[in-house]
Amino acid sequence: MMKHRLLLAIAVLTTYLTLQASAFPISAQSDPAAWPQLQHDAQRTGRTQAVVGARLRPRWIWFGPDWVLRNAASQPGRDTWDDDLTSRDGHDLDMPPFVRFTFAETMQPVATSSAVFVGDHTMNKVWALSLDDGATLWEADNPGGTVASGVATETTVVFPSLSGYLTAWDTTTGEQRWQVDTGRSITGAPLLDQDTVFVGNHGGQFFAVDLATGTVNWQVDTGAPILGSPAADEAGRVFVGNEAMIVYAFDAATGEQLAESPRLMGQSFAGLWPLIVGDRVVLRTIPAAYIGSEYALEAVLDGSDASFDAEQQTLRNWLQSVDGQLSEHLFALDRNDLSKDYIIPNGPVGGVGYPANPPVLTQNNQPITWWPTYFNQLTFCSFGCQEGLGIDIATFDLETGLGAQLPGSQPSMGVETDNTYGMTVGGNNTLYLRQQFRGTLALNLNSGASYRISAEYRWQDHGGWQAPLNYAEGVHSGDWPADTVRTPLSAPPMGTIHVGPVILPNRLIFTERFAVTVMESY
Repeated sequence: MMKHRLLLAIAVLTTYLTLQASAFPISAQSDPAAWPQLQHDAQRTGRTQAVVGARLRPRWIWFGPDWVLRNAASQPGRDTWDDDLTSRDGHDLDMPPFVRFTFAETMQPVATSSAVFVGDHTMNKVWALSLDDGATLWEADNPGGTVASGVATETTVVFPSLSGYLTAWDTTTGEQRWQVDTGRSITGAPLLDQDTVFVGNHGGQFFAVDLATGTVNWQVDTGAPILGSPAADEAGRVFVGNEAMIVYAFDAATGEQLAESPRLMGQSFAGLWPLIVGDRVVLRTIPAAYIGSEYALEAVLDGSDASFDAEQQTLRNWLQSVDGQLSEHLFALDRNDLSKDYIIPNGPVGGVGYPANPPVLTQNNQPITWWPTYFNQLTFCSFGCQEGLGIDIATFDLETGLGAQLPGSQPSMGVETDNTYGMTVGGNNTLYLRQQFRGTLALNLNSGASYRISAEYRWQDHGGWQAPLNYAEGVHSGDWPADTVRTPLSAPPMGTIHVGPVILPNRLIFTERFAVTVMESY
């Protein structure tokens, strides 16, 4: 009897997961060989079917057109592949002392099957790099530079600029195809849906631009600056928020306004984007008070709740109170009318000027994000936490908004309350986490296994960050001796949101403020 019950349970679970996966638009599950825009697809899921193995090494590191390190272990005997990129104690990479460009914290590259595209905010350039070896295929001027990702197809790549331009280039030659002057600064990533590019500017204008010709199909004035990025669903609707903290839905073909949300709590959508999942538009705002906001819960969650579920009610009660209402920052609006049906009991996370990122979607169609709790399942707090109170990675019910923990036998990954990471998800349900300060991590959501992928230094900030990629040895604590090898100097990076790495088959791609790096599994 027990065997039959087990088989029945497995059958039910298999059917459920199959239905969940098939219910999600194919567009958000396609194109594993490319990363065409911020968070991979028009729904901003951050998810791809591409698989990357757990054993990783740097393939190449681009410090500029004239300084590319190529791992000798990746292509033994191949000309120009002669750099020792093996991470080990006492080993520093051969790096330039400085670079003239700076990549923003928010610069997630875009990629086709053969090229990687990035833009900076100091040299005001866009570069096309060979995915294979990091060679510079072309570079182009981008007036004002950019802190936001572009969009790319096999034929056309488009980047925004801080001066308000939206510019398209031929992906092969770098020849400019068209340019639209929107009139005001653009700090959000454009959206590619079908053959149209959507983008908003600081003047509050929202544009729909034909990808092939640069013709402005329509534009609308939302009445307040647009600092974040839009998203689209499979039903022909595009969603964008402005600094009046209102979210709009427009008909992607005509620009007709279809819905308008109530004013949401928070001070900004700067650098953020919606996630479309099920019948919801999921958004995170920058809380009204967010520097140090990770400590706000010390007076709310004290360890007396009996379970994670009990904490949820405590958090929801607090967010409904006078003291807690300013800290509401995670929303799941009805996709049809943008109404707000419930409060998601997710307390403040992030801090030190870096709010947490919007959720990403797992291979099981679960929106996951950072969640404060005393009952950690996947992560544990390594620094900056009230004793016992940490932040975990959890999901929430799209019908009720209540948080739900992911299966995990024992927390395996240490995180800091004031240093959360941007997220993307690979085809084997591996969650990749990234920030420029602490580097890159991975957490397999099926097994709970975690591992470090990269960090700027092996030793820094009173800790050890040994990984398959460390650019230099660094210093554990105290003053850095004058002869200590450092990563290249550059202007400080702009942006206050972390972004996850790009995931391609057997490749991870990310920017440092001073480099573009491709990791490979082997």
